[in-house]
Amino acid sequence: MSKTNPPHYRHGSIQPWDFIIAQDLNFLEGNIIKYVVRAGKKHDESRLDDLTKAATYLRKLIETAAQDESTSTRSDGPSHYVSPSDESTNRSIQPRYSDDSTDVDFGGVPGIFGGTC
Repeated sequence: MSKTNPPHYRHGSIQPWDFIIAQDLNFLEGNIIKYVVRAGKKHDESRLDDLTKAATYLRKLIETAAQDESTSTRSDGPSHYVSPSDESTNRSIQPRYSDDSTDVDFGGVPGIFGGTC
């Protein structure tokens, strides 16, 4: 299997990284796209594994967006801000294949949580 052009990314008419670059997505947004697109297509990983990874990145994206909104200079505050004390923003999303959220396998590339991606 090719590490530079694996089959789980060759579905459809555009590679996920080409879409990510064309849309000027950031790291978190790009990983959400990547994991959703490849969900269920990577050997030895279930669809749920990849969707769980995408959800982890989406949770972090929501947290950072909420932090950005809370530090904005708007006097009336953002209308869609979710308080960090809201339990829904503090729940940990852990992959079902790992007992430790810091030991997540992301396919061989060093990750920011101590695992690999």
